[in-house]
Amino acid sequence: MAKKAYGKFKVFFHTLLCVIVGLVLAIALLLCVTGHMVLHHSEHTVGQAAAAVHFDEITWHDGMGDKTLAADIGERWLPNSGLTEEQIANVLRDGDFAVSCGSRVWAYERYLKGEDAEMAFPELEPISFAHDVDRNAALFEREGYTFSSADRTRLLGDLEAPVASLNDTMLALLGKDAKSISLRWCFTPVAWIVGGVLMLLLVIRLIFIEVRGQRHVGHAFVTIGLVMGIPCVLLVVVSLLSGPILSGVGLAWLQEPFAMLRKAPLMTGGFGAAGSVVIFLFGMVWNQIAGHVADKRASRAAAIEQYDAPSVNDAPTPVYDETPAPAPAPAPSPTPVKTTPDSVPETPDVPETADPVVPETSAEPAAPRRFCRFCGAQLVNENAQFCYKCGTPQAAPKKDDTDAQ
Repeated sequence: MAKKAYGKFKVFFHTLLCVIVGLVLAIALLLCVTGHMVLHHSEHTVGQAAAAVHFDEITWHDGMGDKTLAADIGERWLPNSGLTEEQIANVLRDGDFAVSCGSRVWAYERYLKGEDAEMAFPELEPISFAHDVDRNAALFEREGYTFSSADRTRLLGDLEAPVASLNDTMLALLGKDAKSISLRWCFTPVAWIVGGVLMLLLVIRLIFIEVRGQRHVGHAFVTIGLVMGIPCVLLVVVSLLSGPILSGVGLAWLQEPFAMLRKAPLMTGGFGAAGSVVIFLFGMVWNQIAGHVADKRASRAAAIEQYDAPSVNDAPTPVYDETPAPAPAPAPSPTPVKTTPDSVPETPDVPETADPVVPETSAEPAAPRRFCRFCGAQLVNENAQFCYKCGTPQAAPKKDDTDAQ
């Protein structure tokens, strides 16, 4: 039993579901490939990009307005130092705090790559931040502030809670539990293979929908080309316009790190967009060829149907019997009646014949009839001058005779 074809609404609904799933899958696959390229094939490491951050330019919005990192340090960690926000910003700009941050990020990067299976999770310790302050103590003295042992002890106590919270967050993201392993697995080539297989299954599903909807299969490739191409094009655009975009959202201090890592997303998005264009064009060409073939088949079927249909010219020619019909028998000649001047001609016996059936009409009365005075045959009409049978002239009827008849 043939399966019922999908209607237009059903085709649209199933195609829409496939498009949504395809967009999610394409974005996830794009992020996996981009992350792998950044970790393993980028010109600069993530740690180097982190070391390029300008700490004196870091700002964020805290609900009451823009706040700088220098102002936050002065309020939270150095409330009684007497240093202004500008002086703390000078220390952040001239110190090696960004380099220390980059080294910590690089440790996370090595752990995420999984190159060293025996490498332990790089946990942060408050003492490491105290060492950063010790290395840059001269800069604080230049600005008029000297760290005492009491200040150092208080700083270590204040850093315990935020550093522990940061360690818990990074352990949840990059640790060795199921969630962390899945995140690390996303940046491996195995994730590409799984994503490619899922995308292939989605293409097969789209082809099935087009077949059930009695449409050309090329529509499936056109759809998957658009689904894959849109995220890739957006990634390329965002990578090219990362500077203005970051400035517009208040993250201008991230422009230089993103510029260092921009090559990987540009390559990933560019190759993905090129592949999507190829798939899209393949679907368009398939539709054109399939449409041309369908038109040829339809015209051929119409020609065959027109050839098989009976036409007026093909009607059978009637066969007529050309055998000559027999000649009618000659009518008997009337027998002459001998008459004398004193005698009345005798009316010969004429066999009675059935009168022809004349359709009666209610509008006209029956016409009077006359007979030949010699042979007794009925005349053609009442005013006939000769008998059609014997040829004897007839006298015009008198009015009394007509009335009598």
